[in-house]
Amino acid sequence: MAQPPSRKRIQVNPPDDFWKFGDGPQLPWKMWIRELEAYFRLTNVSNGPGNELTDTDKNAILRHCLGTEGIRRFGSLP
Repeated sequence: MAQPPSRKRIQVNPPDDFWKFGDGPQLPWKMWIRELEAYFRLTNVSNGPGNELTDTDKNAILRHCLGTEGIRRFGSLP
């Protein structure tokens, strides 16, 4: 009996930091968030069924990818 094909893992990096320093964002927000959403989709495909990213995972990745200035500004929101 033939074995089912093994699932290939996709190695994909998250987008560059949104806002590293005070000079302003690297990309406009709408472009950057589309890159982050694509990263989430690709990560879910790579992880396979039952191992999709949770909202908590996505929140942690978003905060990680904001960059130093993005985190500072995010923390100052009411």
